[in-house]
Formats: sequence, structure tokens, C-alpha cells
Amino acid sequence: MATRSNRSTNRAIIAAIVSAKATDTDERIRILTTALVPHGVEVVGSLIQRRGVSRGGTKRMDAPLNSATLVGPGKAEELGRLVRDRQATVVYFLNDLSSAQLARLAALTACPVISCPDESNPRAPT
Repeated sequence: MATRSNRSTNRAIIAAIVSAKATDTDERIRILTTALVPHGVEVVGSLIQRRGVSRGGTKRMDAPLNSATLVGPGKAEELGRLVRDRQATVVYFLNDLSSAQLARLAALTACPVISCPDESNPRAPT
């Protein structure tokens, strides 16, 4: 019989902005979910914004939809609601976020936001 750790469990949302043509998003979420278990993190939801080439063509695919949050304003609001509804305590982004984007998203979600572009090596929540 497995015993439970005395560490408190953090509840996480995994979020990302990806190309509409990306085929590995589900696999990346699975890898991150597995990698978070040793850190005492339970994934309770995910929010993915798919970006098509219609918003500036292929040259703009790596540019943020919104420089303040990376994702568009509607997705940022949706992320805040998801965090509240799922009682999440941390958000992991599968994208590399600037310190300003991390701060803005943390303010919108009222919880820490961690940039985790290498899903196999996440940082533990603090």
C-alpha cells in the first residue's frame, strides 16, 4: 500500500500558446504532468491557445498575441476563471515568459506563474 507524503499538494493548471499545427501539445502536457508529481503538484486542468498563421503569417508565429501576457486578453481572463474554479495554486506555462509577463499573469490569476519551456524539467512551486 502506498503512503502519502506529508507535503501539501499544489494544484496546477498547465497553459500554453502553440501553433495550430502543433501535434505534440498533449504529449508535452503529459510529460509535464508526470514530471510535477515528485514536486507534490497535482495537475487539475489545462488551457491551450492555438495560434494560426492568419494573425500575421508564419513570420509572426513566435511573437506573443499580447506582449503583457503572451496569450490574448480573452484567454488570460479564461485562465483566471479556470484557476479560481479549479482552486489552483500555481500555473505552469509551456512557453518561455518574460518577468513582466509572469508578473502580469500572476496578478490576473492571483497565484504564482512558472515558465516551463522544458516540460521534462519543471521548477517546484515556492
